[in-house]
Amino acid sequence: MSAIASAMLRAVFVSGLALAPGLTSACSPFVEVHASGTSATLRPDASAFERCTIDEPTYRRVVSEWLRSWPAGISALSLGRAVSYPWLSAHIADSALAAPGWAARISRARGGERDKLAADVLGDPALLRRLAVAFEGTPYAVTRVSFEKILFGRADEHSSGRNAGPVLVPFDAQLWLRISSKERNAMPLDILGLWDYSKPALSEQRFRDALATATDDEALILQTQIARTWGLRKDFVRAREILASIGEPVKKASAEAQVNYLLELGRTYASPAHPKALLTAEARQQARSLYLQAFETARHAQLDYLAIDALHMMPMADPDPKAQLEWDLKALDYLEGSSQPAAKKWEASLRNNVGYAKHLLGQYDEALTQFKLSLAAHERAGKTKNVRIAYWMIAWTLRAQGKLHEAIDIQLRLEREWEQAGEPDPYVFEELEHLYRAAGDATRADAYAAKLAASKK
Repeated sequence: MSAIASAMLRAVFVSGLALAPGLTSACSPFVEVHASGTSATLRPDASAFERCTIDEPTYRRVVSEWLRSWPAGISALSLGRAVSYPWLSAHIADSALAAPGWAARISRARGGERDKLAADVLGDPALLRRLAVAFEGTPYAVTRVSFEKILFGRADEHSSGRNAGPVLVPFDAQLWLRISSKERNAMPLDILGLWDYSKPALSEQRFRDALATATDDEALILQTQIARTWGLRKDFVRAREILASIGEPVKKASAEAQVNYLLELGRTYASPAHPKALLTAEARQQARSLYLQAFETARHAQLDYLAIDALHMMPMADPDPKAQLEWDLKALDYLEGSSQPAAKKWEASLRNNVGYAKHLLGQYDEALTQFKLSLAAHERAGKTKNVRIAYWMIAWTLRAQGKLHEAIDIQLRLEREWEQAGEPDPYVFEELEHLYRAAGDATRADAYAAKLAASKK
């Protein structure tokens, strides 16, 4: 965009706003479009020397009028500092105070830990919804709020409750609104499509982005998945805090939202991500109760995919291998009896679980059969990483059967494939160490032991 065109556009959005309600005559907010034409900044005034702020009605009007007239291609709107919007600064401070256990957590936080706590506040769906009002009736939707340079201050100076005391709260940050076309966002929510279980932080960001266009019910489900991303990162306390924040509204939500809530709360007590020390009898019992509630709710609502999810988690609540196998087989039976396409997506995982349970029981031939069926299901789905993991399970069982050379061939191929993908797999190194020791090749076994140790640094 030329400098002349930018200046003309700027003049358009300044005109008629100097005496807008909520502003003094000295302040004229406007949207300045950047040279690329894909981003812009909302400025309180043309003069950098005026101490101007923007109230909420004015923010909505200026942004809405600009969005309705701008043709296409905008992807970001900078708001500048939150303190330029007193209502926004107070909202951020109030949200922090309302977060469960905020005062205790912020008092213990040091350095970057404070920013992590503030990130949850700034990622609050209520803040996004408030900012998104300006986008109603326009071709655009705000998908998320980005931020940096967070500042903290006393709650009694920055929150709407001036008797809040000296507890530290975030009150200022540089803010950007990420924007996309509503046509591009008009697709149904696809939770599974947003997940990358190997990258929980990335998955969390995807879920937060999806909150912008989610219904109230979808927003609750997305929050349960955000909680799960923290469980995968082994921060089970943080996961429970997120779930606690939606505990009341989820009671009035759909069966789907309630089942997701029960499942994710259960996973904070017993899941594959938990170290053994945390899998106490009490934790397993808590998880068992939640998983069974999730199963019954899903069964009555005919949510087969979620019902199977609950059943497949039950082995985490029951450490006995025979009982685990029974739960896995029950989940597999439920799958085979379902006519819902979503439920069929569980086949690869369930076959793997049955194979794993049979392996632990020493039933290697039956385990191998199940792992091969799991492999076939992963190949049909076209998930390359999962196909490699399925081959690893097959090779692991071949080692248990004493078929060392077959197992070595598979693991060496997997080593090459993971290396080519730029994701060396320490589990492959560990297996190759065991295989070469079993084969009497101490030199190669030591080499893979060294690779394994180096991968953990």
